[in-house]
Amino acid sequence: MTNNPRKINDLTKNGVAVKGRIPVIIPPNPYNEFYLKTKAEKSGHFLDPHKKLHLQEQGDMMVVTA
Repeated sequence: MTNNPRKINDLTKNGVAVKGRIPVIIPPNPYNEFYLKTKAEKSGHFLDPHKKLHLQEQGDMMVVTA
């Protein structure tokens, strides 16, 4: 589970086979909007600072099974 492309690259570089990614979907709100925008713009995280869902998996329903 990550939105961080550097984490995926580092895992792969160190021999971990990354088969997929589960995005961490956090809708922006007045309290986290600046934080999420900064992560997207400065760190390259897979987030949309303009509040548009643009990654296919971000449009999927969240499914939790026990």
